[in-house]
Amino acid sequence: MDDVAECGGSIKALTSAFLRMLESGESEVQFNEFFARNHGGRGFLSLLSGRNFAMHENDRFMLAFGVEREPRKLLGEISSISQSMIFGLLTPVEFTIQMYRKCVGDLGHFDMTDQVELVKVETLSRHDVAFFDAESIFVNIAFDRKYVSLNLSEKVATRSITERYDAVSGRAKYASAANSDLTRIEYACEVLKELGNSESVLPLRKLCAHPAHFVRWKAVEALINVDYGAGVDVIREMQTDAHPHIRVAASQALRSLIVEVA
Repeated sequence: MDDVAECGGSIKALTSAFLRMLESGESEVQFNEFFARNHGGRGFLSLLSGRNFAMHENDRFMLAFGVEREPRKLLGEISSISQSMIFGLLTPVEFTIQMYRKCVGDLGHFDMTDQVELVKVETLSRHDVAFFDAESIFVNIAFDRKYVSLNLSEKVATRSITERYDAVSGRAKYASAANSDLTRIEYACEVLKELGNSESVLPLRKLCAHPAHFVRWKAVEALINVDYGAGVDVIREMQTDAHPHIRVAASQALRSLIVEVA
């Protein structure tokens, strides 16, 4: 991991080494020792479902154990993934992955006219490995029992939003923040809007320049409710925003504001 990270190699280059590590059985031993040290007592797994526990990390990658406590059927929606990942199973479990690719719409941008199509179905069992490419893959997964996995993921998210698609039609449903930090920032915008005082203006103006485009728009929506003039000024600037959805939304908002004023 460290050598590949230092040389600027891709995460996929680590697949063979990852597979050898799984097949050696050392990962199971490390998992048992790790949880014996840190999570003794009956019933602790019920508190850890859905969690990842880092075993080693550097500036680019994180190697972690994952724990899932309940079986899961295929969901009614397909999801994008935010980080490229090599995924391997330590538990005897039947794990089904439906992989999709975008067939309508541009990669890296989300629109309600987008659509995905099924391109591959994989069934994994113990010591099997799958690679998820966050730049192109959308997934729907199912497993028949609780399991423990070993995951090697890139720490830098390739997507700031999680795209959701209908599992039957493949059509777009909605998008949400890809991680909890962005969700908290969106919530902070709402709080600042509700406070509605002069001290809210500066932090909201700073958030209008946030790297995530949907955070920028959330911030300007809050700002215009706190300081109308400042909000309109930012919306005018957003007509030349780097993201096409922001540019369109800004132009539509300005037209609407002009009508309201008139």
